[in-house]
Amino acid sequence: MAVAYAAAARERGVEICTRVSVSGIQTEGGRVRAVSTSAGTIETEWVVLAAGAWTRQFCHGLGLNLPAVPVRHQAFVTAPLAGVLAEQPIVRITEPQIYVRHEARGLMVGGYGYRPISFDMDEFPDDFEIAALESDLVYFERLRAAATEFFPGLEKAVIVQERRGLPTISPDGGLIVSEPGGFNGLVIVSACGVGGISASPGVGRLVAEIVSGETPWIDPDLVSVGRFGGKFSEDAKLRARCEEVYAHHYHDNY
Repeated sequence: MAVAYAAAARERGVEICTRVSVSGIQTEGGRVRAVSTSAGTIETEWVVLAAGAWTRQFCHGLGLNLPAVPVRHQAFVTAPLAGVLAEQPIVRITEPQIYVRHEARGLMVGGYGYRPISFDMDEFPDDFEIAALESDLVYFERLRAAATEFFPGLEKAVIVQERRGLPTISPDGGLIVSEPGGFNGLVIVSACGVGGISASPGVGRLVAEIVSGETPWIDPDLVSVGRFGGKFSEDAKLRARCEEVYAHHYHDNY
């Protein structure tokens, strides 16, 4: 879906520049005026900050404390299995906190609550990419064992790919789509909670409404960064809380 979004954007005249680093945002009178990048300065009155695992790190450079941290999430994909159909729905089982869906005639299996650990992106080198994240083999063992109880075919299935990611998590498990105080023209989008693709249509609409000045389709306070106040200003407290939220994601939401 992300590739489809990119293709649709290009068809509408959007220029997508990869391998370009952003070093800061230039402001004047509290209003966004430009973005500083490795390819030069881009003048603009609006910036949408949706940098995934790096969003909190970038906010620190602006003097902002974003209450959302990246927490490791893992999944695996099997080789094609007999009887697996492309039209099969996603299956979510709340007690072991696992989900299973079709993937290239095999199954993709992921889960929450297995050895949650958050990260400070400042601890990684500048050229770090998500694919280089170290795999937690114990996590995968527990995930496969839990899923096999409900999908016996997984016991002998061949795993062809292990996936790792760093989705951002907020202290209440909710999204953050908000203009922070002191930065007119900056919209922060974070805390997808692994559901970034599924939430993206609604999030995109809300961002567009904020930028265009139209009436938001939902109450902005529900996803405002201000809803946390200063409750999670301490990094250790924030990370502990977000790890706890991740560990009980399905229990709290379903």
